[in-house]
Amino acid sequence: PELVEKACHGRCIESGLINRDYIMAIDPAGGGDDYWCSVVLDITTAPYQVVNMFRVRYKSSDYCIKQIIEQAENFSPSKVIVEKNGVGAVVSEILSKALAKYMVEPYNTNRPNKISNTDRITYFLEREELKVPREPFYQEMLMFRQLETGDRQAGDGAHDDSVMALALALSVVATTPTTDWLDLI
Repeated sequence: PELVEKACHGRCIESGLINRDYIMAIDPAGGGDDYWCSVVLDITTAPYQVVNMFRVRYKSSDYCIKQIIEQAENFSPSKVIVEKNGVGAVVSEILSKALAKYMVEPYNTNRPNKISNTDRITYFLEREELKVPREPFYQEMLMFRQLETGDRQAGDGAHDDSVMALALALSVVATTPTTDWLDLI
C-alpha cells in the first residue's frame, strides 16, 4: 500500500503540452459492469505520469470510441495501444482508421504478457518513477491479485481496467528490467 500511496498524487490535464511524448492505451469494455478505460501517459521523462484518462461504463461503444478519438486529438500521442481481446479487435480496427495519423497498435493480452506488463507497474512503483491520479488507481492497484493458478485479475467485486490500460501504456517504456538486462549482453 505504501508504494501505491506514494504514486497516487498525479494530476490530470485537459490537453497535451508542446514537446511532450504521450502514449495512449485503451482497454475496451466487453459489456456488463466492465469499464471502458483509456489512459494518456506522459513518457517524456521519469517519473512517468498518467495525465489524462477516460473511464466509463454503461455507455455505448460509439460514445466511448468518439470520446477516445477526442482524447487522442487533444494529446497527439506517439503511439496508441488497443487491447484487442474480445470486443477490442473491432475497436482497434475502428481506431486504426479514425486515428490514421497516429501509430495505432492492436495488443493481444495473454497470461505471460499480462504478468510481465503488471510486473512493470510494480517496477516503476518501487523506483518511484510513476505518478497516477488517486482515483481510480489507488483502489484498483490495491485490489489487483495473483491467484494460486498464477492468473492476475481484480479481486472480488473490484475492477482492473485502469491497471490494465496503465500496464499497456508502460509496455512501451524502454527503461524496464528486461530492456536494461538486454543492454548488458
